[in-house]
Amino acid sequence: MSGVCPATVFFDLGDTLTYTGPGGVRLRYADTLDCLQILKNRGYRLGLLSNQAAGTTLATVQAILDGLHLSR
Repeated sequence: MSGVCPATVFFDLGDTLTYTGPGGVRLRYADTLDCLQILKNRGYRLGLLSNQAAGTTLATVQAILDGLHLSR
């Protein structure tokens, strides 16, 4: 079917893909990358929604994603 938008799965940056570890360090769940890759391979579009603190910039969120190897 042409013109049909593939299903999109949205994730929250905190408590879905990552968690706060000891000392307040943000960590990625062990299976996060595998889960995202499987969904992408099955044709899902992936999105990120998150309620970051006021004043958080796109650059800050990008830095978080880069640091957790979630940018791609």
